[in-house]
Amino acid sequence: MKKILVLDGNSILNRAFYGILALTNHEGIPTNGVFGFLQILKKHLDSLSPEYLACAFDMREKTFRHQAYAAYKGTRKGMPEELAVQLPYAKEAVRSLGFTILEMAGYEADDILGTISRMAEETEDCSCFLLTGDRDSLQLVSEKTTVLLMKNKEDIAYTPERFFEEYGITPTQFVDVKALMGDTSDNIPGVPGIGEKTALKLIQTAGSLDTLYNEERYKEFSPSVGKKLLEGKESAELSKMLATIRRDVPLSVSIEALAGKPDPLAFCTLCRELDLSTMPKKFGLDTAEPMAERAIETLPEPTFLTAEALDRLDTPVLFLDGGTLWIGSGTRILTGNADPDTLAALLAKPFVCHDVKGLIEESGCMTNACVFDTMLAAYLLDPGRSSYPVDRLVREQALPLPDTLDGAQTVWAIGKLHEIFSARLNETGMERVFREIELPLAPVLADMENIGFKVDPDGIIAYAKGLQSTENALATAIWMQAGHEFNINSPKQLGEVLFEELSLPAGRKTKTGYSTDAETLERLLPYHEIVSDILSYRQIAKLRGTYGEPLARLADAHHRIHTKLNQTAKFLAAGHKVKVSIRFRGREMAHSALGADVLKRFAEALPQASMDKAPVLEGRTMSILLIPKPNKD
Repeated sequence: MKKILVLDGNSILNRAFYGILALTNHEGIPTNGVFGFLQILKKHLDSLSPEYLACAFDMREKTFRHQAYAAYKGTRKGMPEELAVQLPYAKEAVRSLGFTILEMAGYEADDILGTISRMAEETEDCSCFLLTGDRDSLQLVSEKTTVLLMKNKEDIAYTPERFFEEYGITPTQFVDVKALMGDTSDNIPGVPGIGEKTALKLIQTAGSLDTLYNEERYKEFSPSVGKKLLEGKESAELSKMLATIRRDVPLSVSIEALAGKPDPLAFCTLCRELDLSTMPKKFGLDTAEPMAERAIETLPEPTFLTAEALDRLDTPVLFLDGGTLWIGSGTRILTGNADPDTLAALLAKPFVCHDVKGLIEESGCMTNACVFDTMLAAYLLDPGRSSYPVDRLVREQALPLPDTLDGAQTVWAIGKLHEIFSARLNETGMERVFREIELPLAPVLADMENIGFKVDPDGIIAYAKGLQSTENALATAIWMQAGHEFNINSPKQLGEVLFEELSLPAGRKTKTGYSTDAETLERLLPYHEIVSDILSYRQIAKLRGTYGEPLARLADAHHRIHTKLNQTAKFLAAGHKVKVSIRFRGREMAHSALGADVLKRFAEALPQASMDKAPVLEGRTMSILLIPKPNKD
């Protein structure tokens, strides 16, 4: 019997994040959640060897449950910033391992798990395994669906027999138990005064919630229990609706479509970015696909570009490799020197390329003549990735080319990707977004990068000196309160001062000592004045070290800083708007106000656009929306 493994993505990532000590890559990006996530996947992929793979994630949008009960999950805290920044990487990881990512607005990941399990149950010769840390999924256990419930010490595989042994009811009755006992995690009210033991006894006796109320079986119990049940009937019915996992999510995917294959190149690229160097070997993806298994197409011999041939080109494919031009035109491949006149002539007429914004930057020629950008098309078709290199797209589309492409092979590949992606944009309804928003936006962003924003280096340096004086004064004050000098930037030494010498109430302790993170220090504010000075010291030191003199050094001879605007980092807001973002690393989050000020000044310096919305902070990314001003010409 074939197996399908379905992951509760948010649940697994959350569990991995809190189960592993903090890890970061060379850029300071947290990676502990992704690392643990992959460890969990490896274990279950090895034990199950599934033929079909899917991973469900929750979306930000409210669900039908929130519409029915506004307080649903109202007691939950938001996702920690260190976890939120890892979510896109986790999605990229499972996608590169062959999993199909499933999300649906208005529904939760649980509902997707329920729907896939139903589809598996309706498929001959197919069994379903649901990997989750959420006990709610136990209601889905059946003869063909096993719930792999992650617990602290071990994972428990719940079959109907295993479930009955533990609870004394069938899996389908579990939702009735939830309706009575409620769920504090999801803020499902249940029946006030009815706990899990009583709820289990009630359903074991009556069989179902409907029987309990419709046949008035609650009268068989004590008067106090009967009164609670009678008064809580409406709440119980609401709670059952909230606790019931839907199995009818309108997914446009079949079981057979979930037979995914890993993308070794994509997985290795991601692991390199996150400094998870051992992971490719663990998954057996550290070696490239053998060349012998793929037939490599023989391309036409490149010919030298002449002035006559230049005049006859009709919507060519362009690839600029340093000082060399590669041109695809029909069945021909041409090459030539990338001199300014040739580049200007080529970019003045309609052309196809991969990353038109990068082409503008590399060539130094502004153009609005690009008719198709394969990078932007790949982004619209799959917006959750971190990058879209040509060689990776070649492998995904199974084009007959080697893993390492030369200039001729690259320009040929771009031409083939143009054909493939053009059709898919039409199929997915993204053609208009591509033509009217993304493609015209690219040269606008290139122009914005070229203009940059003006700063006052001398003023910044003077400001940094003032910050240094404040930092020194705060350090002196901290040392006086501690009774001696110590390294304030050392968590170990700071922990010893706060919790051993000053006897402040200690929080969690790690292998390296006491925790002295911002959350811990804020909790200690009422206990000693030194804590306020330490928090201020950290803010000032970070402000000086990151945005003081370093910011001034980034300015060019004209006192302008030129930032990079990544058009494919995240799907842009609807309408003709441009999202400009600043990403904070590590403790830079303490200075988000400075990031907001930088974004505002950047917007003010642009003659082509106006700011539509004040800076918004999402996780570690602060963004503004810019509206291009109408062209007066």
